[in-house]
Amino acid sequence: MIKFENENALEDCICQMIDDDGVNPINGAKVFYYERQVQLGSYCIADIICLEEVVYFGNRVGFYITVIELKNEILKPIDLGQLSRYLTALQNTEEGLLSQEFCTRGILLTKKLTNKNACDPDLYYLLNLDLNDIEMYEFTLDPNSGVEFNKSGGWHKTEDKKMKLEEFGNKSFEIALDAAEKEMEVQ
Repeated sequence: MIKFENENALEDCICQMIDDDGVNPINGAKVFYYERQVQLGSYCIADIICLEEVVYFGNRVGFYITVIELKNEILKPIDLGQLSRYLTALQNTEEGLLSQEFCTRGILLTKKLTNKNACDPDLYYLLNLDLNDIEMYEFTLDPNSGVEFNKSGGWHKTEDKKMKLEEFGNKSFEIALDAAEKEMEVQ
């Protein structure tokens, strides 16, 4: 698999794309401003921070302050903690930076896994959840088509059959489900 020489080369590529198009190439959001290698006090240094437009039904309703953490290697649990630390730094500013118009979100960008067993699968399952607006994207690098970004998620075990809700836990759980269904019918 082709990969960037280092994280700095990946960062250069993303920032050049933002400069060229005014858009975050990872999530497609319009970028009003961005900085690289942003010092966040004792919380360390974030790779890229962008001020991005939030649009609903064609109308701007606010802005995201998006922290992008880049990994040119397989994702590790410490990487999620690192991005969470940067988001915490932004949420704890003295100026009250965050309001209804400014929300934070994080993007964890890692190289696409060709072998899903090459990493800690629990980390990927964790990213299936809504974790303070942290999203994971994977990138691929192709000599012909260039770099491509895709949102990652929806991890599940394909070798296992899907369970019915009543199969979880013990008989008490099944009884509780039946009671809840009957309660819903009454309403």
